[in-house]
Order: sequence, then structure tokens, then C-alpha cells
Amino acid sequence: MLENQRRPGFAQPFHMATRKRGAEELYDIQADPHTIVNLVDRPGYAGTRRQLASQLRDWMRQTNDPRAIEPRTDYWDNAEYFGPG
Repeated sequence: MLENQRRPGFAQPFHMATRKRGAEELYDIQADPHTIVNLVDRPGYAGTRRQLASQLRDWMRQTNDPRAIEPRTDYWDNAEYFGPG
């Protein structure tokens, strides 16, 4: 993949898959099933963004997610890994 990242026809999908993403993403999966167009900053979606953010905060509190208590926690960076390898 890295060797072909500048090849015509491959560069755009490569960068879409590997670029750093914003803190929030919001997609209309009916109109955009491949989640290409991030709608998070579009004014028409501000209400949806607020509603979903509120639902997420509530769920994080209910499940005792460490990020609900301390959003800047490094818990997930230092959590013990239990998977193979």
C-alpha cells in the first residue's frame, strides 16, 4: 500500500483510509453508505450532533467509562492487552 500511495486512482482512497481523522464524525449512511462525507460541521446537523453527543455522554456515565469522569485520561493508552500476540 505504501509503495502505491501516490499512484493515480489509488492516492485518494489511500489517504481517505489512512489520514488522521477529526475528534467527531457524523455520516448519513442512507445517502452515503461508504461514509465519505463527514457532516459533523454542517449547520443543518447541529441538532443531531448535540443529541448524539448527549446520548453518548449518558451511556459513558452509565457504563462507568473512565472518559466520562476524566476526558483526558490515558487509561486506554495503558490498558493491559489480553488478545493474541
